[in-house]
Amino acid sequence: EQAATWQWSEISEALAKHPRIGEKKAAAVLSGKEQQFSQREQAEIETDAVLQLALYQGNLDYEYKFGHIFLIRATGRSGQQILSELQ
Repeated sequence: EQAATWQWSEISEALAKHPRIGEKKAAAVLSGKEQQFSQREQAEIETDAVLQLALYQGNLDYEYKFGHIFLIRATGRSGQQILSELQ
């Protein structure tokens, strides 16, 4: 219900502060609680060098196509599942 009232400027601002999937460090502009949540969620993603590179490239492609970062709830998903959703 709350999301129905959000303006694109509010969503865009939130996306700009959020770390990209695969980034281990949350933006300093997030609150301490938000940074801790993001770091825990990102730490759960198991990746190897090939998957990490694929996530990085996928993020770049997504941002180029849509003009903002790819956002997904990573908790409970594998790195490969996230990559599949990203693609």
